Amino acid sequence: MVSNYNLSSIKTLFSGAAPLGADTEVAVESRLGVAVKQAYGMTELSPASHICPYPPKNKRGSVGPPLPSTHVAVADPDSLQFLPKGDVGEIWVRGPQVMMGYHNRPEETAKIFVGEWLRTGDFGYCDADGYLFVKDRLKEVFKCNGNQIAPAELEAVLLKHPSIADAAIIPIATRLLVRFLKHLL
Repeated sequence: MVSNYNLSSIKTLFSGAAPLGADTEVAVESRLGVAVKQAYGMTELSPASHICPYPPKNKRGSVGPPLPSTHVAVADPDSLQFLPKGDVGEIWVRGPQVMMGYHNRPEETAKIFVGEWLRTGDFGYCDADGYLFVKDRLKEVFKCNGNQIAPAELEAVLLKHPSIADAAIIPIATRLLVRFLKHLL
């Protein structure tokens, strides 16, 4: 369908609202001849905390480093302890753009903050250079055999199979899914 349109005026595409894998970034760039950049934010962050810099500093699959005066950490969602770089956990943000709280909803505000840190409810990790990689929504991540699994990652694996046109992971029959994935791989 893209071939039916003149897209030559487009130089850069921005992606947000859901993780975009490195493979998809490369495919879009090659197909359309444009740069693909990702950003990360949410309403509670007025509206952004991360934006990918232009190449060559852009890292595939990343939403970029934090904006100036913004700090990001990754924490274990159960123990609320910070995790080392490279470990996957809940993304926490603090900075001047973080909201003060929900209007007239102190209970909800208390649930989303740990000190100055806003718990985003998203699952990801930071690399050694401070670039953030978002995996999925924390509430969508499920545990299987002691591992935390993001549905988007499994969907990406399934979509590599030539017989699969689209995929959606629903963590109901995880044992069956794991057996199926082992069979595919």
